[in-house]
Amino acid sequence: MLLWDIEMKSSKEDISLLEPRRRLRIAADALEWTLGTFDSRISELAASAVRSSISRLREEESRGNISPAAPERLEDQVEAYVSECDDPGVEQLLMAAVNCFELPAAGMGGEYLYTILSDCYESLLDREEIDIVIPEVERKHPRLVEAIQVQKEMIRRA
Repeated sequence: MLLWDIEMKSSKEDISLLEPRRRLRIAADALEWTLGTFDSRISELAASAVRSSISRLREEESRGNISPAAPERLEDQVEAYVSECDDPGVEQLLMAAVNCFELPAAGMGGEYLYTILSDCYESLLDREEIDIVIPEVERKHPRLVEAIQVQKEMIRRA
């Protein structure tokens, strides 16, 4: 079990009580924050895919659309990245972005956001390149601890 699973378990109910529009906002915020923590080891293709996802989420959320369609080339960008690159953590971040779209008409459910937040955390975990992934070791990595704190704050503010 990851540190994230332990620490975020108590937030699961809070997430389920949020309106779908607020969940979209948190998803965009989490993608943006996570991408912002990446250093230069990310391809422009992947960064562009995440940025276009964030923009689409923000545009659709401002319009009140709770079930946005993916940006035009997102799927192609993800496929191209996966076939060409292997930067640590990027694939998980791209999966978080993809999971923000093609939602049910009722919008993003709590489980969707929970998965997106988990994917964002796992992308950072992968970038830390930890040999033995156990909570005690994860706690020694400031970026991982910060990611959990930031995500909890995003949920609290919503």
